[in-house]
Amino acid sequence: MGECCEPQENAKAFCPKCRRQRKAVQDITLKSLLKDPDKMQDKAYLFCATPGCDSVYFSSKGGAIFYKKDLKVRVGLKEPEDPIPLCYCFGWDCKRI
Repeated sequence: MGECCEPQENAKAFCPKCRRQRKAVQDITLKSLLKDPDKMQDKAYLFCATPGCDSVYFSSKGGAIFYKKDLKVRVGLKEPEDPIPLCYCFGWDCKRI
């Protein structure tokens, strides 16, 4: 798919909150989902998929951490109550499926 679709860095790092290993995401993801994308300090970010961890995205360099409250949308893996989102683009949630 080319460089545009690859994460900026193939980094693996540990979430600073739950200490579980996470994988890189594209910076365009954060720019689209953050309430204030200007707070992005780095180009390489990772996603924490641990359901009970409030951290959602964090810098691979250890700088910034973004929490559920910092996002425009609810993150399906992080939400225990309906509506649990599955697809932001089309508005699909678990109940609708």
